[in-house]
Amino acid sequence: MAGLDSEKKQLFQTLCTEQVLSNISPEEVRAQKRLRKNEQDLLVLRGKLEKCHDSDIVLSNREIRLLKYEPVLIQSLQVCIYFS
Repeated sequence: MAGLDSEKKQLFQTLCTEQVLSNISPEEVRAQKRLRKNEQDLLVLRGKLEKCHDSDIVLSNREIRLLKYEPVLIQSLQVCIYFS
Protein backbone atom coordinates (compact mmCIF):
# COMPACT_ATOMS: atom_id res chain seq x y z
CA MET A 1 0.00 0.00 0.00
CA ALA A 2 3.03 2.26 -0.13
CA GLY A 3 2.21 3.30 -3.72
CA LEU A 4 -1.34 4.45 -2.97
CA ASP A 5 -2.13 8.10 -2.46
CA SER A 6 -4.14 9.09 0.59
CA GLU A 7 -7.51 9.28 -1.24
CA LYS A 8 -7.18 5.77 -2.67
CA LYS A 9 -5.86 4.45 0.62
CA GLN A 10 -8.89 5.84 2.43
CA LEU A 11 -11.21 4.29 -0.17
CA PHE A 12 -9.43 0.94 0.20
CA GLN A 13 -9.88 1.04 3.96
CA THR A 14 -13.55 1.95 3.56
CA LEU A 15 -14.09 -0.95 1.17
CA CYS A 16 -12.40 -3.37 3.56
CA THR A 17 -14.59 -2.16 6.41
CA GLU A 18 -17.69 -2.50 4.24
CA GLN A 19 -16.75 -6.05 3.35
CA VAL A 20 -16.54 -6.97 7.02
CA LEU A 21 -19.78 -5.16 7.88
CA SER A 22 -21.70 -6.59 4.90
CA ASN A 23 -22.52 -9.73 6.89
CA ILE A 24 -23.34 -7.82 10.07
CA SER A 25 -25.51 -4.97 8.76
CA PRO A 26 -26.07 -5.31 5.01
CA GLU A 27 -28.66 -2.50 4.76
CA GLU A 28 -26.25 0.05 6.20
CA VAL A 29 -23.51 -1.06 3.80
CA ARG A 30 -25.88 -0.77 0.82
CA ALA A 31 -26.83 2.75 1.89
CA GLN A 32 -23.15 3.75 2.16
CA LYS A 33 -22.39 2.30 -1.28
CA ARG A 34 -25.36 4.10 -2.82
CA LEU A 35 -24.25 7.39 -1.25
CA ARG A 36 -20.67 6.93 -2.49
CA LYS A 37 -21.92 6.16 -6.01
CA ASN A 38 -24.17 9.24 -6.02
CA GLU A 39 -21.29 11.44 -4.89
CA GLN A 40 -19.03 10.08 -7.62
CA ASP A 41 -21.75 10.49 -10.26
CA LEU A 42 -22.32 14.08 -9.12
CA LEU A 43 -18.64 14.85 -9.62
CA VAL A 44 -18.84 13.49 -13.17
CA LEU A 45 -22.04 15.47 -13.84
CA ARG A 46 -20.48 18.69 -12.54
CA GLY A 47 -17.56 18.19 -14.92
CA LYS A 48 -19.91 17.51 -17.82
CA LEU A 49 -21.91 20.67 -17.12
CA GLU A 50 -18.80 22.81 -16.74
CA LYS A 51 -17.50 21.71 -20.15
CA CYS A 52 -20.69 22.67 -22.02
CA HIS A 53 -21.34 26.32 -21.32
CA ASP A 54 -22.36 27.52 -24.77
CA SER A 55 -23.87 24.41 -26.28
CA ASP A 56 -26.85 22.20 -25.69
CA ILE A 57 -26.33 19.20 -23.50
CA VAL A 58 -28.12 15.86 -23.34
CA LEU A 59 -28.67 14.39 -19.89
CA SER A 60 -29.68 10.84 -19.17
CA ASN A 61 -32.55 10.07 -16.82
CA ARG A 62 -30.00 9.10 -14.16
CA GLU A 63 -28.25 12.46 -14.48
CA ILE A 64 -31.55 14.29 -14.22
CA ARG A 65 -32.41 12.36 -11.06
CA LEU A 66 -28.99 13.26 -9.64
CA LEU A 67 -29.80 16.94 -9.99
CA LYS A 68 -32.20 16.67 -7.05
CA TYR A 69 -29.15 16.06 -4.83
CA GLU A 70 -27.46 19.18 -6.13
CA PRO A 71 -29.89 22.13 -6.27
CA VAL A 72 -27.01 24.54 -6.94
CA LEU A 73 -26.42 22.84 -10.29
CA ILE A 74 -30.07 23.34 -11.24
CA GLN A 75 -29.95 27.06 -10.43
CA SER A 76 -26.73 27.64 -12.33
CA LEU A 77 -27.74 25.52 -15.29
CA GLN A 78 -27.92 27.85 -18.32
CA VAL A 79 -28.36 25.27 -21.08
CA CYS A 80 -31.33 23.52 -22.61
CA ILE A 81 -31.96 20.05 -21.28
CA TYR A 82 -33.15 17.38 -23.66
CA PHE A 83 -34.40 14.08 -22.31
CA SER A 84 -32.69 11.07 -23.81
